[in-house]
Amino acid sequence: MRTSTGVRARAGAGGGARAGRGAGRGHPWVGNHNIQMAPWVHWYEIGPPPRHRGTAQGGRRGRDGQGAGYIKDRDMAYRAGSSRERGGRGEGRGRQRGLGNRGGWLLARAAARLCALVAVLAPAGCAMLTPLPRAATSEQRLANFPASAPAAVHGRVDIHWDAYQIPFIVAEDDRDVPFAMGMIHAHLRLGQMELLRRVSQGRLAEMFGPFVVGIDHSLRILNLAAAAEQIEADLPESTRSWLERYLEGINHFREHAPRAPAEQRLLALGDEPWTLRDIIALGRLMSADVNWIVWYQLLQMRSEPGFDELIARLKAHGRSGEVSFGGDQPVELMRMLTGAARSGSNAFAVGGARTASGAAILGADPHLGLDLPNMWVLLGYHSPGAAAVGMTYPGVPAVLVGRNRDIAWGATNMRSLNTTLYDVSALDEDAFTQREERIAVRWWFDRRVRIRQTPYGPLLNDAPMLSGLDIPPTAMRWRGHEPSDELTPFLQLARASSWEQFRQAFATYAISGQNFLYADREGNVGQVLAVEYDPAAGRAAVDGLLADPNNPDHQWGGGIPSTKLPAAYNPDRGYIVTANNNPVRTDPPIALIVSANDRYRRISDLIEQKAPLAVADAQAIQADVYSIASHAAAKALALRLAMLPEAARRHRGAAELIEALAAWDGQYTADSHGAVAYQVFIHHLVRRHYGRRYGPRAAEHLLGAMVLHDLIREDVEAGRMDDDLAEALRRAAGPFRRNGTWGSMHRLHLRHMLANVPVIGGRFRFGDFPAAGSSTTIAKTAHSLSDGRHPVSYGAQSRFVTDLSDPDENYFVLLGGQDGWFGSANFKDQWELWRRHEYIRLPLTVEAAVQRSVHQTTLRPGEK
Repeated sequence: MRTSTGVRARAGAGGGARAGRGAGRGHPWVGNHNIQMAPWVHWYEIGPPPRHRGTAQGGRRGRDGQGAGYIKDRDMAYRAGSSRERGGRGEGRGRQRGLGNRGGWLLARAAARLCALVAVLAPAGCAMLTPLPRAATSEQRLANFPASAPAAVHGRVDIHWDAYQIPFIVAEDDRDVPFAMGMIHAHLRLGQMELLRRVSQGRLAEMFGPFVVGIDHSLRILNLAAAAEQIEADLPESTRSWLERYLEGINHFREHAPRAPAEQRLLALGDEPWTLRDIIALGRLMSADVNWIVWYQLLQMRSEPGFDELIARLKAHGRSGEVSFGGDQPVELMRMLTGAARSGSNAFAVGGARTASGAAILGADPHLGLDLPNMWVLLGYHSPGAAAVGMTYPGVPAVLVGRNRDIAWGATNMRSLNTTLYDVSALDEDAFTQREERIAVRWWFDRRVRIRQTPYGPLLNDAPMLSGLDIPPTAMRWRGHEPSDELTPFLQLARASSWEQFRQAFATYAISGQNFLYADREGNVGQVLAVEYDPAAGRAAVDGLLADPNNPDHQWGGGIPSTKLPAAYNPDRGYIVTANNNPVRTDPPIALIVSANDRYRRISDLIEQKAPLAVADAQAIQADVYSIASHAAAKALALRLAMLPEAARRHRGAAELIEALAAWDGQYTADSHGAVAYQVFIHHLVRRHYGRRYGPRAAEHLLGAMVLHDLIREDVEAGRMDDDLAEALRRAAGPFRRNGTWGSMHRLHLRHMLANVPVIGGRFRFGDFPAAGSSTTIAKTAHSLSDGRHPVSYGAQSRFVTDLSDPDENYFVLLGGQDGWFGSANFKDQWELWRRHEYIRLPLTVEAAVQRSVHQTTLRPGEK
């Protein structure tokens, strides 16, 4: 399909595109290990340029046009819309004249909107409506793996694929493992990798056009890859070689694959070779600080009437919560720092004394976004130097969650304080530096943006996605803007065989803070705080949202490495649990606003009930949908509602709601009526009570806060909510009658990340299903409180259980499937397994891996 250059010219005549802001729920930053394209969009505003005439020349990919175009940017300055960097040869003409009356201006603005829409949607309709690939079996997909192309391998490499297209690499030479891994990641997830590459570099407008320029501008300010050059220079030679081999594998696949993935064609991504810096930027994207979401939400609420009380309660809950190890006395981190040389998820590890096999059992289920394809790729490998099986991230050549012959590892996000926001309003003007960057924009003129820097990090006020915040000039210091090495630790884990080797592997690890659990064949278990932590970040967070650059206590001065932080090894109770709770009490705190205790306590309770514990018991723990905090709050509410005057309980459905609430067992099963009664009622109670007490924005925040159920129980038992119970009951009675069961209300949308794109999004939606679980259950399906049908936002989208007594007793499952290729039989073939809490057994021994394989790919050195 062709688009005439005249359309482009007429768009130029319109003078630009409509300004404003697209509405959307969610958070603008890309969350840690939770990759989401924010639905917010930034439009330009057309300014009325009286008595001006001009031309806008330029184009992209062969389209060129001429026409006047004055665009009003965020600095309220009119500029000529001109771009010639990537122009083509077509020509057209357009002209805009000054309009002398309001009616003429409104007509011109309406015409401009229409022309801009045509300019964008005409090419979009061509490129984005490209047919998706036809259905393909596993055999057809693997037939396209370019094994016959000459490959730079040093020895024979056999890749054994099972029926789910999960590969097991057998290499004669260690150097060929990352090469094969690069080919496999590209084969299965190149489209996803290309999307993530552009997210990590703030290049969304190259795919989606002018509507996301504001997101790109914000990401450029965040500058995830700020330290990439130094990171690359500092890499150990062995790690650099491993990365370079991985890149060779990706690029070898790109050059020889018979067809590009659909995402690459739909979004006109081009065909850029992958580089070391691309991989480093992806690693920084994975390491983005989950606290950014918290800071953003709290900054939104600063002007609310009850903010001080609410923030004090949230901090108190975080500091008093259950810890994974250690006692109530905090560890003094300053003492540890001076002694040094200047220097979303569940996981549990059960020691051999409590297991049926006598070896340790480890379980882990990372909590990430629920988009397809899954964020994990399952694979195993065996070479002379190492063997491992587990979960890998496309674009990162290592097993991040899994096991080797002797040990296993899993992790949860620590929510560690690795970011400090500074009020820099008192800084001298010469302390600010400025640079410009060009954002390439699909279907429109490229945009130049300003980025300002301070000694305390980038200035956030210039970020369009934060423009609604009423904050003073604010800079952000993030540990990720400084060099560190997170890949080497995982390469060392693949070869580790003891607790000490495991702990020492994290010596160079800085971000994002993770609680890493350890388990081994001898039955030992342990926990490492994988992070580099500067106590100044903790002191600043305790003192307030915005730190003072002139306060010595808020000045970063050197972090404590993971190897010097507290650790746990074979605790007396015989197991370790982490569920985004506080890992250990420290002073100052290493984490401040953490998850509620529900999942931590429930996992601990279930382990205590199962002695000895077997693999099936560990899998059953991951399927649990009971919420301790919800159940306790529901019981407190039921008692209080029973005391209401009879008149308050006469509304249609009110008595039934109270009855269902009182009878609820705390289980968020799909067929539960009690879960509906509880969620619908507290939805209205939160909006009414906390809306008046803390403010409407604070109430909106609490609708999605996991600590909410504890706050409700405390306030109900103290009688602070009594005045709002009757009105909340009246409002909730109708929605309770309409919603039926929890599954009819709580929905999991099986969809690709492109499902949010206008016009074409419907092609990437694959079903709407009832979901069990909730935000505070082990089988997590997170959501904001609602009184009606609502989608699950993120949750336990992968599961892993292993018994270290047998190298082949490893069980995994992904929500969705292994293959990211649209139409592949393995695109979502694990969905029903995940839904039924079933697993795929992935062996570590070569013999067992070969036995379960259904297809073999072989790479040989010197083949032409």
